[in-house]
Amino acid sequence: MTSHLQSLKELSTEIAPVLQKIYTKSIQTHIIPSDWKKARICPILKKGDKDRPENYRPISLTCICSKILEYIITSCVMSHLEANNILYPLRIHSMVFARTGPVSHSSLISSRTLSTSRQTLSKPTSS
Repeated sequence: MTSHLQSLKELSTEIAPVLQKIYTKSIQTHIIPSDWKKARICPILKKGDKDRPENYRPISLTCICSKILEYIITSCVMSHLEANNILYPLRIHSMVFARTGPVSHSSLISSRTLSTSRQTLSKPTSS
């Protein structure tokens, strides 16, 4: 059985232009596809007795495409904050994970998609 991530990697050349259009449209309109907002909550045993609910923590499984969009937006925001010296130096360390978080998904993002999304984010929106 092929995972969604594996399928995206295998089809990345064909899928990248479509995802780029969806990401660009989502950023411009501030609307995320409704399917990307859905999550499946799975209980993960932390430790202890499997029969006690308090020994579990909920994990939210969301769409990989939405995680990639989140990564694009987070990296753009972090770049802006760093470039403009907006972050307090001690806070940068705690926020580094936000920038490098979904490393396994970053290989799916073409430089063209990231570049176009950054350009879209930097454009002023008309109100």
